[in-house]
Amino acid sequence: MQELRHKIDSLKQELQANEATRSEAADALKDSEQAISEANRVFNDLNRQQLDSQADLDRVNADIQRVRNDLDTNRRRLVKLIQARYRNGEHEALRLMLNRQDPNQLTRDLRYYRYIAEAQQKLSTTLQTELERLDKLSAAIQQKHDELLRIATEKKAQRDKLRAEQAKKQQVLSKLADQIGEQRKQIGKLQRDEQSLTRLVERLNRIIKEREAREARDRQRQERAQKLAEAKQAKQDRKNGKRGGTDTGKTQENGNLTEADKVEPTVRKNDALPDASAEGKHFADLRGELHLPVRGEVVGKFGTAKAEGTTWKGVFIRTGSGQPVKAVASGRVVFADWLRGFGNMMIVDHGGGYLSLYGAAEALLKRVGEPVKAGEDIATSGNSGGSAETGIYFELRYLGKPVDPLAWAK
Repeated sequence: MQELRHKIDSLKQELQANEATRSEAADALKDSEQAISEANRVFNDLNRQQLDSQADLDRVNADIQRVRNDLDTNRRRLVKLIQARYRNGEHEALRLMLNRQDPNQLTRDLRYYRYIAEAQQKLSTTLQTELERLDKLSAAIQQKHDELLRIATEKKAQRDKLRAEQAKKQQVLSKLADQIGEQRKQIGKLQRDEQSLTRLVERLNRIIKEREAREARDRQRQERAQKLAEAKQAKQDRKNGKRGGTDTGKTQENGNLTEADKVEPTVRKNDALPDASAEGKHFADLRGELHLPVRGEVVGKFGTAKAEGTTWKGVFIRTGSGQPVKAVASGRVVFADWLRGFGNMMIVDHGGGYLSLYGAAEALLKRVGEPVKAGEDIATSGNSGGSAETGIYFELRYLGKPVDPLAWAK
C-alpha cells in the first residue's frame, strides 16, 4: 500500500508539472477547494469524536449515579448498625453486669458489632474513593467534550470563510473567462481536461495491474509449494504402505468477465442510494443492480454531444451542496485529489479492471489506500473545479474505457 501511494503521489506531481496547472484561470480555485475538502473531512471526524466522547460521558455519569446509590445504601445500613449497637450493646452490658451474667459473652457480642461496623466503614470509604475518582474522570471527559466542541466550532468558521473565498474566486473566474474568451476556445480546454483524466486512469490501471500481477505470482508460488508438499506426503504414504486418498483431479476457476456492452440508457431522477447489499460481490456481477451515488436529477446522456462540443463520458447528478455521496460498490481508493476540470475527484478500484469516478465534490472523506464498503459515505456533493451546477459527476470505467453508468443502474 505504501508503494501504491508513492506511485500515485509521483503521478500527481507529474500531472501538475506537465499541465502547467497555474496557467489556467480555473486553477485559481484549486487551493480553496482542496482546503474546503480537508476542512470538511476534519469536521466530519470531529463530529464522530464528539459522539464518542458524549457516549463516554453518559457512561461515566451512569457509573457515578450507581456508586452514589450504593454509597447511600451502605450509609443507611451503617446508621442502623450503630443505632442497634448503642441500643442493644451498651445497655445489654450494663444489664449483664447487674444480673451477674457471663461478661465474656457480652464482650464477644460487642466485638462482633464492632467488626461489622468497621467493615461497613471500610466499604463506605472505598465507595467514597471510587466516587471521587469517577468525579475526576467525568470532569476530564467533560473537558475533552468542550474542547472538541470548541475545535468543531472553529473548523466550521474556517469552512465558512473558505466558502466565502471560493465564491469570491468564482467571481474572479467569471470575469477572467469573459476577458480571455477570444484567446482560448472552451472546447480546447475541455478536451485537454478529458485527456488529462484519461491519462490518469491509464496510469492508475497500470499501477493496479502491477499490483494484481504481483499478488497472482505470490498465489502461484504458494500453490506450487502446496503441491510439492502434497506430493512429498503422498510419496511418504506410499513408502509406508498406505493407500493414497488424495484427489489429484484439477480444479478450474470460472474467470468469465461480463463485458459492459452498450445499452440504451433512460435518463431519470435518481431516488435510491447504494447500500450494503452489494458488499463482497464481484463488480462484474452487479450490472443492472447498482444505485447511483447520490440522490438528484440525472443530467446528460452517455455518448451524446455536450453543448461545449465534447461528449458525455458519464453523467452529472444535480443535487444540493454537501449531500452524502455513497460508494456504489466495495473497493479501495486509488485517487483522491483535485484534478483540473473535475475539481475534487475520487477514484475507487473495484477489481477486475472496474473503476468508479466521483468528481466536482465539495469534500473527499477518504484517502488513497483506504478500503470502502458499498453504501459508505466517501464524499459530499459540490461544484468544485468551476462546475456551473452543484452535484456529483459520475463515471464508470472498464479497462480504462468509459461505460454507460445508467446501463449498470438498477
